[in-house]
Amino acid sequence: MARRLSRAIVKAIDASGVLGIRAGKNSDHRFIGIWPVVVGRRVFVRSWQQKAGGWYRTFVEDPLGAIQLPAIVPSASEPCA
Repeated sequence: MARRLSRAIVKAIDASGVLGIRAGKNSDHRFIGIWPVVVGRRVFVRSWQQKAGGWYRTFVEDPLGAIQLPAIVPSASEPCA
């Protein structure tokens, strides 16, 4: 079962325009800025490239990471089909 972000966090993501993410719980990735799209209570992000070692592939291999708003929020990714 997928975990859900709270309404307050989704609202903050929607208002932010740019979202900081750090891919993978066990990686040395830094926070990078990406543009989120919020539809209802769902947050979507898109990778420009799916290169090895990039944030998208890191999330595929290790779906835990973090979202950076004014505070850092633990998160889990889930591929969109």
